[in-house]
Amino acid sequence: MGIDVDRIVNSNGNSTDLITCSICHDILWKPFTCEICENSFCNDCISLWLEKHPNVCPNNCEYKQRQRLPLILVQLLSKLKILCKNQQTGCQDILSYESLEQHECQCDFQIEQCIGCSKAMPKKERNIHEPLCEQVELQCHVCQGKYKRMNGHDQIECLQNCLIEQQIKIQLLEDKDKQQQIRLEQLETRLTTFENLNNRRIIQFDDVFESNREHIKTNGNIDFNYANFIWENFIYRHISSAIYEDGCMMNSNSSNQNGYLRVNAFTQGQEYVLSSNSMASPYQYSYSFPQLGSSYPTITSSNGTFDIHSIDISTIIPSSQILVTGLKDDCELYTKTIFLTNNSTRIVLEWLNIDKLSFRLAHPSGNTQMFLSRLILT
Repeated sequence: MGIDVDRIVNSNGNSTDLITCSICHDILWKPFTCEICENSFCNDCISLWLEKHPNVCPNNCEYKQRQRLPLILVQLLSKLKILCKNQQTGCQDILSYESLEQHECQCDFQIEQCIGCSKAMPKKERNIHEPLCEQVELQCHVCQGKYKRMNGHDQIECLQNCLIEQQIKIQLLEDKDKQQQIRLEQLETRLTTFENLNNRRIIQFDDVFESNREHIKTNGNIDFNYANFIWENFIYRHISSAIYEDGCMMNSNSSNQNGYLRVNAFTQGQEYVLSSNSMASPYQYSYSFPQLGSSYPTITSSNGTFDIHSIDISTIIPSSQILVTGLKDDCELYTKTIFLTNNSTRIVLEWLNIDKLSFRLAHPSGNTQMFLSRLILT
């Protein structure tokens, strides 16, 4: 990977051993010297060698690169007169060792390929040939369309390309406008939702019993028109009664000992919740959910229609399933089947313009006890 000895014009038959690479046996090019054995090698040669033989010199000693080349080597290389590598294609220049690399990078006789027809030729010929080559691809500065010189590019085609480009730009702008419109609608929806959240009315029953707070009632009937609603077949319950009944249940051997706790209905520091009042047969649990056909829990507006967003609801009976219905003038508008759990769960309804909310068993057999801890109205 060094310089061919035949390119040296002033050797005069003198030995070139001191300036010859021990690997490629050509004249050293960009050499490095081993500090141990003082032998020199071309940069490319020693780099490839060390990739296969790390830290080992070609002369079988440890390779340590010398910081500076031997002075005698620098002097011998600087005296060389060298033919350009493009001599066979016409270059007759004879160059010093120091100027060789720059010249060969700029030499007009180095072989290059035409970007159009890919024909190889000296650089100076390519500079003449390429501007006339029929295979060269050109680009119109007006429509940015590409075409080969041999095919030409007429004004009609240029205008068509311009039209297509403008149509693409218009389409991109329209798509961007649609995206921005969608984004705006999403922001408006979020704003409306946020405003609705701020305007929601939450009923959570902590003020269901306010008189004589020093003598707390553990349960009882709800006042008529409480929160502008009529509450049928519901009673209010205080957390103290839930704690007491949970303790009794856990200490008993009854079939209701399932780990489900009434106290789980009381969330966020609530003192009161509603439970479904007993309207079933006297042999069922005292607060069991009414059977289909009996009176069932309802919430009726005493002040026109209302919109309901969600309810927080739970049970102490495993695998309970109820049917919630939204009515207006006793006509069913909405229906939703709910599987109750022991933890107070928010059920989103988003029902509009109703005047009654009813609850009943989803199946005609069985029973359950429902706890209602919160209504959220919009």
